Amino acid sequence: MVNEHYQPSAWNEWRGEKNWLAVAYTDLKPGFYQNECQGLFGVDLKRKILEIAVTELLEAQGDRKKIGETLDALCDSGALAILEKGQGFTSRMFPCIKTSAAKSLKSILDEISNPLKSMERKP
Repeated sequence: MVNEHYQPSAWNEWRGEKNWLAVAYTDLKPGFYQNECQGLFGVDLKRKILEIAVTELLEAQGDRKKIGETLDALCDSGALAILEKGQGFTSRMFPCIKTSAAKSLKSILDEISNPLKSMERKP
C-alpha cells in the first residue's frame, strides 16, 4: 500500500543517499518509532514511517480508539513532522500526491477509512 501511494522520484531516491531532505531517525523522540527507524534518513526514513503507520492503521481498522492512538503516536513521536518536511513537488512526470509523504499518508488514511470508495476509483 505504501509503494502504491508514496513514489518518490528516482531523483529523490538518489538524493536521499545524501540526506537532502535533512531528516534522520535522530529527529524522532525516543521510543517505538525511533527504535524501528534506527540508522535511516531521507526517503528511506519517510517510507519506513509510512510502513509502520499503515501497518498499525490496518490492524486498528474499525476501532476508532486504536486509530486515534496510532495517529497520536505518529504526532507525538515527531514522525508526522518528518513526513511533512521537504514536501513533494509537482511536475508532469511526478504528481505531488505521489512524491509527498504527508499527502501519501492522507490518501492512505482515506483508502483505509473508505475501502468501498477507493475500490470504486480503481479501473
